[in-house]
Amino acid sequence: MAEKVGKEQIKREKGYLYYLGKDGYLWKTPTLLNRSGRKARVGHEKITRQDGYMYFIDKGGFISRAKMREYPAEPPERVCDPGPYDIDVGNFVEILLEVARGDQIMGRLFEIEGQDFDWAIVDERNSVRFHEREEYSYARGEDHITATRVSWKVAKDGPWFLVLEIPYRQNPRSVRVELVRAKGA
Repeated sequence: MAEKVGKEQIKREKGYLYYLGKDGYLWKTPTLLNRSGRKARVGHEKITRQDGYMYFIDKGGFISRAKMREYPAEPPERVCDPGPYDIDVGNFVEILLEVARGDQIMGRLFEIEGQDFDWAIVDERNSVRFHEREEYSYARGEDHITATRVSWKVAKDGPWFLVLEIPYRQNPRSVRVELVRAKGA
């Protein structure tokens, strides 16, 4: 909600942008369409600014303010170490994901030198099947990619694993994993 902080009513002119300057006074500056206008101070009232508020002229012509939305200063929470993870030819790397049912996971995976690799997110049962080289299913995954974006909602309790693999390729790979828990999920 906006709150009126000025007592002086301002009459707006077309072709100007109005703002509250660092000095506490209202200023107008011409827009690009107003070639003949000049920057000038408007009115005589000085407003004491406070951090965390946006100042503007309301519909009635008075200086008002609204509290700005605060964003968290802390970085997003990672669900695993970013690596890079080195994968030898014909082998795989399995990374435990610190996730819980209902988490929304977002981020990206990419091979540092732009070479292709395979990846899959699997639960514990399918991880065992993967290790035994049996047929397995996965929640998310792709084959033969160099980079990808990941968006996945954890459907059930884990544990969950990210599997990185390079079967039948010529060279080892180094894959970076940047997966975070989305805020508000």
